[in-house]
Amino acid sequence: MAGDKDIEMLLMLGDNHYADSTDPAVQRAAYYDHRSVSGFLDIVRRTAVYGIWDDHDYGPNNSDRTVEGRQETLATFKSMWANPSYGEPDNPGTYYRFSYGDIEFFMLDDRYYRSPNTAKDDDSKTMLGKRQWEWLKQGLKSSRAKLKFIASGSEWQKNGHVDSWTSFKREQLGFFDWINEENIEGVILLSGDRHFTGGYQINQRIIEITSGPFGSNNYPTPNLPEMFLNHGTGKLYCVFDIDTRTEEPTVILEVFRAGEGLIDRRDFTMNEINGKNRLATLPVRPRAASEAPKESELPLIRKEDFEKGANDWSPTDSNAWRVYTQDGTKVYSLHRPSKYTPKHRSPFNYSLLNDTIVGDFDLYARVLTTQRDYGHRDMCLFFGWQDPEHFYYVHLGQKTDDHANQIFIVNDAPRIKISTKTTPGTPWDTEWHTVKIKRRIETGLIEVYWDNMEEPVMTAEDKSFTWGKIGLGSFDDTGNWDDIRLYGVATNK
Repeated sequence: MAGDKDIEMLLMLGDNHYADSTDPAVQRAAYYDHRSVSGFLDIVRRTAVYGIWDDHDYGPNNSDRTVEGRQETLATFKSMWANPSYGEPDNPGTYYRFSYGDIEFFMLDDRYYRSPNTAKDDDSKTMLGKRQWEWLKQGLKSSRAKLKFIASGSEWQKNGHVDSWTSFKREQLGFFDWINEENIEGVILLSGDRHFTGGYQINQRIIEITSGPFGSNNYPTPNLPEMFLNHGTGKLYCVFDIDTRTEEPTVILEVFRAGEGLIDRRDFTMNEINGKNRLATLPVRPRAASEAPKESELPLIRKEDFEKGANDWSPTDSNAWRVYTQDGTKVYSLHRPSKYTPKHRSPFNYSLLNDTIVGDFDLYARVLTTQRDYGHRDMCLFFGWQDPEHFYYVHLGQKTDDHANQIFIVNDAPRIKISTKTTPGTPWDTEWHTVKIKRRIETGLIEVYWDNMEEPVMTAEDKSFTWGKIGLGSFDDTGNWDDIRLYGVATNK
């Protein structure tokens, strides 16, 4: 890196040393070791350097606002980094913002105000604290920069480990939604911590680059959902090569391995940065059957992987459904809008499993939306289907209202929601997800699960229909289905 004369600034994204202590003497010794490395001495003599911290250079592993000595740690950090500013006058911390040409950088403090990772994820749990959140959102809304880099020591993506934004889902997912709602463009997220170098397109919208390890051991990871870049061996660092002088900026990412040089290069269009175009993601290894817990106390009565076609399924519009190969396996694809028109307001496009009527059941399916990102994109599952005017369906909508992301009944009338619990929306992205419906006739129980099979995301109680067929589909969008497992009690009616 020191030999690259084109580097114009260096961002150090935390875990800059491993003192694992808030003792100023221990921290200073770690800083002196860090800064005695000849390459680091060479580059800082000619290049602007900006730093933030993460857990190991803030305090012990996974430390947060409860650690003793955080004020001393902040004082030591400030003495060692010539950053443009530190927090706000009445809100101390290591966060700050600065501009470089038509690029703006928001450098965050992910430790000083951080709640414990294991705290209940309610309105009081926070990664940044109320004031820092206000500062960040206000700064993003007021920024006129073509590109806005937001740096956090902890990784942003949704499938991280416990010491990442994954443990702060309310703020994490809420921030992603806020970027969409406010139409904040030109955002690229930066992070460290993970001891490998990876790239993600979160929610098919926001690019994140996590970089490292630079001076510590490697901890390679298998490919993760939404990941388009993954390097896990050697000492790694990333260089962004950016030109904002044209109407559409040129944004190039280069990945370097010490002793080897350039090992990967990606260029991004603004449509990709702003989520208007998808990036191709890496294949994710499916979990082996031996790793899966017991799915149901009910007997397995149907299993469908579509490898032999979909002859056992009856669609409302045969021209809208097909079986084709995706990533080496057959899937059942709802690939175009349907010309089917229901008598009552209800989904336009679905396909029913023939000759299988169930009372109690547990239904599992894998689902992937192929619809562009918009507020009401959806996929649906159908059950208790007795005829086109009498059935239940689950609407997995991206945003919740009285007509979306609910459990509905069609009972010879336009659909009516019956769910007593739901979520702010189904977090659709470009990955496969597992959905489950649990139905128990005696109590009227209906539960819907999404990926996590331990806590339902929707619930309802209704005894109107005690038998019926199951089905797959959408209100008016497109998507793919696979790996159907139906456990239950078969009945004639």
